[in-house]
Amino acid sequence: MMSKKGLIEQLSEITGLNQKETEKVIEGLVQMVQDELAENGDCKISGLGKFAICNRPERMGVNPATKEKMTISASKSVKFKPCKKLKEKIK
Repeated sequence: MMSKKGLIEQLSEITGLNQKETEKVIEGLVQMVQDELAENGDCKISGLGKFAICNRPERMGVNPATKEKMTISASKSVKFKPCKKLKEKIK
């Protein structure tokens, strides 16, 4: 898994931007994806894929410490679906 620092270094080399500028670009992209998910529930980036909020229903689970049954509350999560181009590249 690539760290944020590693991502900044590699992207900086690819784009020719300095590392401070590259870090601002990455932080801006992350902020835009977060805002789009919060506002519209999904965010599609051409050539990469689609991020979408998925609703997880309430369900039964087991407390691993006590082995007692418990109810796990409904929650939201983010799902990522890669685009066809990305799927083909990783084959």
